[in-house]
Amino acid sequence: MSSFHLPPGETTSKQAKNRKNREKKRLRNQTFQNQYPPFDGAKTPIIHHITKENSISLTDSLIVKAHRTSRYRSDTERQRGTNEPALIQIEFVDNSTSPTVIIVKFSHLPLPSSTVFSKIKTLLSTIFDDGNNFLAWDKK
Repeated sequence: MSSFHLPPGETTSKQAKNRKNREKKRLRNQTFQNQYPPFDGAKTPIIHHITKENSISLTDSLIVKAHRTSRYRSDTERQRGTNEPALIQIEFVDNSTSPTVIIVKFSHLPLPSSTVFSKIKTLLSTIFDDGNNFLAWDKK
């Protein structure tokens, strides 16, 4: 078995390629670090269940927060057996001290003719605006 040693300062094309790839990855990670806040699992989220029992003032305050937020994480659940949508969980991704999470349970929404329903519709329209970014995942 022969051994091959390069003089100091010389590299093979494979080593040079690996170094270049590491530098690209480092720069990409640095860009992400500058662009997104770090995940902090120690922060306790404020969870709001969106139902027919919500007050208009709470929904209005969530609408204001949604207007100031442009990034969200979302996840959906389906009803067992029927495969119908059951709920959607949405986290407002911002730099606040406590993340805001809303959980919309479709079976617990108010009547479409109610003022609360109209406010919830405005909230969701604000969140799902085309200018916003979503981080979503699928279990498939």
